[in-house]
Amino acid sequence: MRGMFWLIAGAGVAFAWSALAQTRSGESWTSRAMGQYGGRIIAVGGPLPSSLELEFTDGGGIAGEYGFSQSGERIEGTLNSCAVTRPFAIACRWRDRNGEGALEMSFARDLSSFVGRWNADATPDKWRSWFGRKLPSI
Repeated sequence: MRGMFWLIAGAGVAFAWSALAQTRSGESWTSRAMGQYGGRIIAVGGPLPSSLELEFTDGGGIAGEYGFSQSGERIEGTLNSCAVTRPFAIACRWRDRNGEGALEMSFARDLSSFVGRWNADATPDKWRSWFGRKLPSI
């Protein structure tokens, strides 16, 4: 019985911490993470200027669009199958004309930025960086 109490108490503390982290301003952290980011993608040829926009889908999921400049050309793509993996972290699938793969993003607690890593399905063991800062809403 004693072990059951600690299990329930521990779960209550974990739930309370998670709820506090997610609703500090009355909104979920995911709601506050939605918006536009400017940053860099580390890819072949070095860091490339990038933009990313996250939004809720009609069904309540998370999706996005992104773009980056490579060799003077604009490449645009989509993010789909996004899921919250832990507090302040989202994983998505990316797709553009160069291919597709995985993206994992960890957001700063104030949601002002993210640090991420991405790979391509063609080279799943080779991860590269992707980071961005949230842009002000207009």
